[in-house]
Amino acid sequence: KPVQHEPPAVSGLKHPVDCFVRSRLKETGLAPALEADRATLCRRVFLDLVGLPPSPDELAAFLADESADAYGRLVDQLLASPRYGERWARRWLDLARYADTNGYEKDRPRTIWPYRDWVIKALNDDLPFDQFTIKQIAGDMLPDATVDDIVATGFHRNTMLNEEGGIDPLEFRYLAMVDRVGTTGTTWLGLTTACAQCHTHKFDPITHTDYFSLMALLNNADEPEWIIPSADRDRRLAEAAKRAELLWNQLPEQWPVPGRPGAKQLAAGSSEPGQVVANEGRQLVGLAERFDAWLRKETARAVAWKVVLPEAIESNMPHLVPQPDGSILGSGDVTKSDVYTLTLPASEQPVRAIRLEVLPDASLPAWGPGLCYYEGRKGDFFLSEFEVSLPLKQTRVEVAKATDSFEGKAFAGKQKAGASAAIDGVMSSGWSTNGRQGTAPEVADQVKEIERLEAAERQGLSTLVLRERPGDNPRLTHRHHRGEFLSPEEVVPPAVPSFLPQLPAHAKADRLALARWLVAPDNPLTARVVVNRHWHALFGRGLVETVADFGYQGSPPSHPELLDWLAVTFMTPVEQGGLGWSLKSLHRLIVTSDTYRQSSAVTPAAAERDPDNILLARGPRVRLEAEVIRDSLLKAAGLLSTKMYGPGVRPPQPAGVMEVAFGKPKWDESQGEDRYRRSIYTFRKRTAPFAFTTTFDGPTGEACIARRDVSNSPLQALTLLNDPMFLEIARAFGETIVQVAGSDADRMQELSRRLLSRDFSAEEADQLLEYLKSQRQRLAEGTLSATELMGVADSGQQDLQQLREEAAWMLVARVVMNLDEAIVKR
Repeated sequence: KPVQHEPPAVSGLKHPVDCFVRSRLKETGLAPALEADRATLCRRVFLDLVGLPPSPDELAAFLADESADAYGRLVDQLLASPRYGERWARRWLDLARYADTNGYEKDRPRTIWPYRDWVIKALNDDLPFDQFTIKQIAGDMLPDATVDDIVATGFHRNTMLNEEGGIDPLEFRYLAMVDRVGTTGTTWLGLTTACAQCHTHKFDPITHTDYFSLMALLNNADEPEWIIPSADRDRRLAEAAKRAELLWNQLPEQWPVPGRPGAKQLAAGSSEPGQVVANEGRQLVGLAERFDAWLRKETARAVAWKVVLPEAIESNMPHLVPQPDGSILGSGDVTKSDVYTLTLPASEQPVRAIRLEVLPDASLPAWGPGLCYYEGRKGDFFLSEFEVSLPLKQTRVEVAKATDSFEGKAFAGKQKAGASAAIDGVMSSGWSTNGRQGTAPEVADQVKEIERLEAAERQGLSTLVLRERPGDNPRLTHRHHRGEFLSPEEVVPPAVPSFLPQLPAHAKADRLALARWLVAPDNPLTARVVVNRHWHALFGRGLVETVADFGYQGSPPSHPELLDWLAVTFMTPVEQGGLGWSLKSLHRLIVTSDTYRQSSAVTPAAAERDPDNILLARGPRVRLEAEVIRDSLLKAAGLLSTKMYGPGVRPPQPAGVMEVAFGKPKWDESQGEDRYRRSIYTFRKRTAPFAFTTTFDGPTGEACIARRDVSNSPLQALTLLNDPMFLEIARAFGETIVQVAGSDADRMQELSRRLLSRDFSAEEADQLLEYLKSQRQRLAEGTLSATELMGVADSGQQDLQQLREEAAWMLVARVVMNLDEAIVKR
């Protein structure tokens, strides 16, 4: 458990962070650096808190403010900006392995951006981190859970989803659980829990059983695609239901239209024994005559279909629950070899036929009628065999014929999946439907309108969430030998790792208990891990360098007392003098310290004795993340859109990137302001990530990432020079800078203030002015084409001089954009 250390007394210092850091420096004989100049400090704190540089006006306003609290008020202004949530949400989404596609081979799109938007809003609202945690792990289980609480559970729906043919859905659900256990361990505990999947951890006290007990805490949730309620949708649904009811009442009573309220017409009903009457959901010619004959015959016999409630229901995997209308609703996991056994009571009348109906339901994938999710059409089913037997006589009844009103195709190939295939004794064949229902021609128009109205109930903004399973149908978790899906051993109880404080004795061991345990005051890891990760984000190195590993293989803390003090202060309620789990307050505490405000210039003594700045004798100097680089350049060029939230957008990127993805999907470039929105809103495809982000070490969303790699390669410079996005940015600079009043020198300084948040030195300005002169000459001589550089068609002679001037400044902007200083926080 973190210990509350009192900050050491250091003469002249009041800030607790500085007291801890300077005390350590004093022990080693290193002197702290001077404070960074105000322009550098302004740019640094802008980049850190909102992920954008200051505009020339914002920089000038800060430099002109000579009051003692000018910097503190600037920090408060940035913390209150909506840009804050966008900047810090991107770092959290690295941990959440967020992406807009399913992953694996097909990597189809998914709708989960409402979760991304929830993270941005939560951070802007400064939702305390303990609540931020609980809502993401178990928001659906909170009393009176709100829509936002449920959307927040998308954190653990960011796992990849395999939709390839021939898979075992339970195997890939198991792999998703493996991902969730590892992600939970990395994000909150700072432990390599994934190492215990196959065996007891070789270094940390996490047993093989502990691993699967932790999995059991997360394993009792179903994974629906949830339509997000809204007042507008409720209004539209009420109108649609009223109109649909009116149309239903106008339908002729003799027609067995699927879905008639109170009539339960059967999707597997037959209009004539031994005759298939539907093909792919389309009625065949002559149906009316055959139906009339059948109806007269059945009426004469005075025998009606009767819904029979089973006395007993058995299933090897899915949970089957009788419904008030006599139907049986399935839920939970499915395999390709599930067996459903329904025991019906003896009938006083002869049973001549059994009629099976499959129905849609809001709880089923894509509304059903089946439970299929991973393979084939969502909501499909496949009935391999339909058998009837008399248990008391141990006699199997032969089914003479099987007919259907609706048939589909088998999961593989073009083979039909008709009812007769469900009684042929061949397990590889069977009955399914194609997701459409046949309709008699005479009522087709009305039924089509009804279906359109009822489809409104299935429309609306959806997202992926977790939903706890019913208490009477818990999912058991087994220990898997060597971590192999095919080697389940004994059932393990849900529990936290045995070497850590345990769940409260009165608490039910479930996801909600786990979420609350993670942020409990006696948890020794979560607060330390979180404050260390945010220290790393601000300084480029954590107090514990291995931000994802606080175990025995991780690095020891450079300032253990400071780490504990920050952790305890972070957890302590505000009324007791702490931060109350507030991330904004944590950031304010750190960035207002003298330690953060130091110059990043390296002295010879510091370079020799502390080259990695472990002792914090100078300020941070870190290469910016991919998204911050792009967003910063867009803002500097005057292009950045401040539009927030919504589906992912597709900015320009080099042609051919999507060629590597399955099906070679098109990358339809966004237009208008969507083209220039912040990078957090860029559509993220796992198998073909946005090219620029990959070049600058951005994650793919396939795994939880606590710390990005930082590479330096020639491709990065070439990208800033030639990527379509950055050519557009450079052109925007060319068009903007020529509008600046004054001399070339004045314009050059404007470019510097926009891109570097400072003025060029006299030497720098002279070199760039000489370069500008040479480019003007090349454009005048025709060595360079202004129209090609500016991406426009040939213009008349009257506009050519203006275009050449813009092109010359566009070339200068490309040079400055490629300066190390433009993509580095210092």
